[in-house]
Amino acid sequence: MRHRIVIAPVLLALMLFKACPTQSDLTRMAKASNELGHDTVVAEKTVAAFYQAGRISKERKDFYADKLKVIAVKGKAFNDLLVSLDKQYPEGSLPPDQTQAVRDLWAPLALLIGSVVSDIASDGMKAGKLDEHAKTISGVLQ
Repeated sequence: MRHRIVIAPVLLALMLFKACPTQSDLTRMAKASNELGHDTVVAEKTVAAFYQAGRISKERKDFYADKLKVIAVKGKAFNDLLVSLDKQYPEGSLPPDQTQAVRDLWAPLALLIGSVVSDIASDGMKAGKLDEHAKTISGVLQ
């Protein structure tokens, strides 16, 4: 029983340590987040090409344009937060409240990206590396 009492605080400390992104984690997320902007442009060009080729309807093109615009705007806000935190905490780990703020901002954006990537794939298109960069960020925040 005494071993369990000693092990529980150690495990909790390890979980909390991993739960707070480090400086290199922030840098990785900021780089991936910055790439999301480029990724949305690539996806927009793909959608435009499919529309011009008559492979998707105007309604579908507009649907993607609206979703990709939201991703671009929210992605920029997310990236701005990461850059700010990267400067604010150059010594390393974020405090738990800042980590939660990052997670709270990322969660709905990640869901939207996943949905758009899935929809784009169902229409026979590729979304560039949008999903790959989103997975990098999600992996750090787990």
